[in-house]
Amino acid sequence: LAAILLDGADEGLVRAAGQQLARTAPLDARLRVLGPVPAPLSRLRGQYRYRLLIKADKGVHLPRTLRAWLQDQRFPKVRIKVDVNPHYFL
Repeated sequence: LAAILLDGADEGLVRAAGQQLARTAPLDARLRVLGPVPAPLSRLRGQYRYRLLIKADKGVHLPRTLRAWLQDQRFPKVRIKVDVNPHYFL
């Protein structure tokens, strides 16, 4: 499991970045992309937050897959954080 958290001051830009990430996800039957959806704390310190969850079957090297997917993704004014094997979802 991996969590991708997007945040930024403009909710529309953050949501659009999440939708773009979901559309460009690797086409692999062993991966499942859930979201984007507002994070449980959808606004924190003036920043809007959206989350995608990536479920991967055993045998998928998730860090390598995420790195290849996200390396060319650039969204002005939107920060992307990745947490592989997240312990909590806030």
